[in-house]
Amino acid sequence: MAWSLRVYLAVLALLVAGALLPEPARVFPLHDRSLLRALLAVCAVGGVYLASAFAIGEIAVEGEKALADLATTAFSPRTIAWGKVGTALLTAAALLLCTLPLLLFAAPDVPRGLALACLSVGMALAALGAVGTWLAAAVPGDLARTLVHWALLALLFTAPLTLGRLDPLGVAVSPLRLARAAVDGEVRVVLVGTAAYALVLPVTGWLMAHAVVAARREVAAWTR
Repeated sequence: MAWSLRVYLAVLALLVAGALLPEPARVFPLHDRSLLRALLAVCAVGGVYLASAFAIGEIAVEGEKALADLATTAFSPRTIAWGKVGTALLTAAALLLCTLPLLLFAAPDVPRGLALACLSVGMALAALGAVGTWLAAAVPGDLARTLVHWALLALLFTAPLTLGRLDPLGVAVSPLRLARAAVDGEVRVVLVGTAAYALVLPVTGWLMAHAVVAARREVAAWTR
């Protein structure tokens, strides 16, 4: 887990340094708003991957227990499910807090855009983390989970391009589009995207609770 966070933060730091150093800044001039867009794009792509990879088990997190392991405890399915939703929210908050100093340093003059971006991108990270936790229980086999994970990421970042041609708000489900809309002050797009991801949390919570129930039934059947 630690190495992946270091790589993520190093990419952001290099982007900031490249924009602030005299020679790169002369060749590729970036003002506060465009630099913030670039940083948030990296946050959206890298953050979504990390949040979902931590949850699905593609990147190991020491001490983290999967739904299947928690199913053998005395906690109720609902408690386990909402605990995992809470973990997804905390992971999203931690990823944002790691990047916040760089974002504030690079673009101190765009406070409203940064606040909207943290809200929308943070909700996307939490939703993908919750989905990853459920997929870890629902999809058997490491290879199958990895394939499903990458297919989900590909769908998330490419499908909105098609949806956007049908409905301008359809593209709001893309974390990249959400970050850009936040910086540009497109409040309607931000609200639609944030609400969509917020709805994912209770749905995945319900799915996780049912996954725990199914795991307990399977264990009970084996012990008969």
